[in-house]
Amino acid sequence: GSGENGGGGGGGAAASGSAASLPASTWEMVAEGVDDSWMASLKPIFKYFEARTPETLTEVQEHTITWHYCDAADEFADVQAVALQSHLVKVSGNAPVEVGLDMKRVEVRPYGVSKGAAISRILEQLSARWRLEQRIESEERLARLTEEPAERLSRRSGSLSPDEDPF
Repeated sequence: GSGENGGGGGGGAAASGSAASLPASTWEMVAEGVDDSWMASLKPIFKYFEARTPETLTEVQEHTITWHYCDAADEFADVQAVALQSHLVKVSGNAPVEVGLDMKRVEVRPYGVSKGAAISRILEQLSARWRLEQRIESEERLARLTEEPAERLSRRSGSLSPDEDPF
């Protein structure tokens, strides 16, 4: 869900990539409207591989399912991971998901939901905010430059009064 960013205001992305926050702002969902209908049919497959492979764990998050096998020391877990990935690719069919195998885990998540995607959104928002701030600063600078020359000169030198002609 969404809540206040309780950290030091540095911003960040949720582990699943489904939520993000800008520095000193609230968390906002970046994966709204995601089709999670595939999760119910794939979860039993993860649980099957978890049950038959010692020292593994299935983690179900809001939009992802991950099978972790980092604590499984033997080659059997590596073989199981490849088998799980292959099976998930086959049974997920036309579901709008990605099946990944890396860093001792097999993960299924909706297309476009990842930390990288969340960070891209954060960078886009920061860039837009920076461009807006630059435009405001430029407009303020232009407004200061278009003030009456005498008024500007009197503020700089402090010796001219508004009635005096600086030229």
